[in-house]
Amino acid sequence: MRLLRLIAIFDTPEIRAVCINEQMQGAFDKQPAANEYEPHCRPGPGALSSLYYTAGFLLVGCHMPRASGLVIGLGCGSGLIMGLACFPEMRLTVVELDPTVTRLCLTFFPLIPDYG
Repeated sequence: MRLLRLIAIFDTPEIRAVCINEQMQGAFDKQPAANEYEPHCRPGPGALSSLYYTAGFLLVGCHMPRASGLVIGLGCGSGLIMGLACFPEMRLTVVELDPTVTRLCLTFFPLIPDYG
C-alpha cells in the first residue's frame, strides 16, 4: 500500500513554510532575509523561526554550543538552521528519507545549502 502525501510550500508576507498533509513542518521568518546572514546567498527567508518548537535547538545550543546530534526529518530545516546560525560550532546530522522534501527545501530556503 502506498500512502499519498501532499507536500506544499506556503508563502505569506511574513513567513515561508512547509506543510505535509496540512501539518506544519516548519517555517522561516522572511526578515531578516537569508542574504543578510550570508551575503552570497540569494534573497529568501532567513534563519529565524517564530515556531515554538524550534526554540529547542536554541536551548540545546545555550547549554552545549559545541554539541553534536542527529535530526530525524528535515521539515523545512527551521530548527536546524536557526540552531546552526546561532551556534556555528554545533554539528548536526539530518536524515530525510523523502527526496521531494529535500528538493523543496533546497529550492525555497536559501540557507539550507549553506548550513546543510
